[in-house]
Amino acid sequence: MEQELKELLEKENNEFEYGQGILKSLLYYGSKENNFKLPTIEDFILSEVANGTIDHLTGNGGKIKYKDSSIDGSFSFVHPLWEYFRDEIKASKKKIDPRVKNAIIKMVHYRRIDPSGPDRPYPNTDLYDYFKSPWGVGFCHVTMRSSFSLSYEVINDIENKFLPLLSEPERGDIEGIGKCLKKYIHEDLEYIKKQYHW
Repeated sequence: MEQELKELLEKENNEFEYGQGILKSLLYYGSKENNFKLPTIEDFILSEVANGTIDHLTGNGGKIKYKDSSIDGSFSFVHPLWEYFRDEIKASKKKIDPRVKNAIIKMVHYRRIDPSGPDRPYPNTDLYDYFKSPWGVGFCHVTMRSSFSLSYEVINDIENKFLPLLSEPERGDIEGIGKCLKKYIHEDLEYIKKQYHW
């Protein structure tokens, strides 16, 4: 029983590290030509990853974006984005590495959290935990600015530790999807510049 629990925890740990590594790598390729600059708000990041992946697979990205939503607690954005993302993934004829595909599906998958107490229900995804986890395991620790740049340490880990461990198909798909994120990251940063004053 103890060995099974240990193996389960190790598997969960490895899945988290792989998923977070995929997210970091997607954002690395998506922001590479823009000084690795990204929004600090995780809903923008979710929108960019989902739409970049859809563009890579079907070319139909950009129909549901965070910046275009009437945002009332994110429910108006996260759930419809997930449904559209899921439908586009199913409709795609393009094949991508199954590990990469499953990791991205897992990070975009919508969950509704119903807290007990006075807090309202709220949406959650694995991407939120990878990016800015309340438990300190996320890699965006910036809170007082609306944008930030990937740190040298994160970039170094991606280039020298994470990507070299992957297969060629995994790396190729991550780079391809990451490049599709570029236009969404650029749009969001322009929007943030005009709309946000922090």
